[in-house]
Amino acid sequence: GTLSLSGSSNNFTGAVNLSRGTTTISSLGNAGANGSLGAGTSAIVVGGSNAATLSYVGSNTTSNRSLTVGGTGGATLQLTGSNQTLNLTGTVDGSAGNLSIDAGTNSLAISGNGNTLGTTSIASGNNITLRSASLTLAASTVSGILDARATGNLTVSGTQSVTGAVTLVADGTLALNGNISTSASGNAITLVGNTAFSRNSNASLSMGVGGRWVIYSADPDQDTFNGLASGNTAVWNATFAGNPPSGIAAGNRYVFSISPTLTYTSTDLTKTYGDDATASLASAYSVSGLRGNLGGAVVADTLAAVVSGTPSVSSSGAAAGA
Repeated sequence: GTLSLSGSSNNFTGAVNLSRGTTTISSLGNAGANGSLGAGTSAIVVGGSNAATLSYVGSNTTSNRSLTVGGTGGATLQLTGSNQTLNLTGTVDGSAGNLSIDAGTNSLAISGNGNTLGTTSIASGNNITLRSASLTLAASTVSGILDARATGNLTVSGTQSVTGAVTLVADGTLALNGNISTSASGNAITLVGNTAFSRNSNASLSMGVGGRWVIYSADPDQDTFNGLASGNTAVWNATFAGNPPSGIAAGNRYVFSISPTLTYTSTDLTKTYGDDATASLASAYSVSGLRGNLGGAVVADTLAAVVSGTPSVSSSGAAAGA
């Protein structure tokens, strides 16, 4: 069934447990402040052994009231107004079960610190912002921007259908196991695995006309590309924090924080006494450390592209009289 609480001045401070059905509210105050669900400071519980929905129909608001969502029955956060924005800055604990977001034409931000969202799906929404310790994104449909970031691992397990730009950031591993499709142009898809990037061989990225993807990682030796080819050289010694997509060269790009080291080694020459071998010294060296095409993920680096000038090689034994 559905329970509607339209008041904004409820001041009870007891626990709130929405264990089944749909509860519709018009006001969500900060912890300790009056609202449709009272003025308590404890977390509002949505869901349990049965599915439950918390539906918000109020105006634009920001609330630091904590939520515990999910349980074995799952929980839904619903926005049923029109072009409203709800920003949840309190702690949202979704570790016990699945969370579904159904925001319609509205925007939802779960932006607080310390969130522990579990598997999260988005049935609808305009701009969606998610912050969590770890996060699994199931199938999602977003009519604006999708921005999800995890201090641990982030896994894309279902198809993400988005009209705006997609930014997914993991301080741990970013695992691309589902497709991402957006109609955005420009920097349409940004994926960041600050520890590693892993792509399932069936996962695809598609953008609108003029769109591109940029994937950041630490070290390609720790990554799994599975044939996702950029068609361009890699960018080295750059991070998402210090070098956002706006500063990265055009085209699809892989960006790595490590900086490869080139090693120049002189090669041996022999000569007959009286001969002058000075001219041969210019090419008497070898270079190692250039990165290859990473299994087809990038265009291999060339020496001419990464180094300007030529080394100077000298030997006291090159002259004719030596």
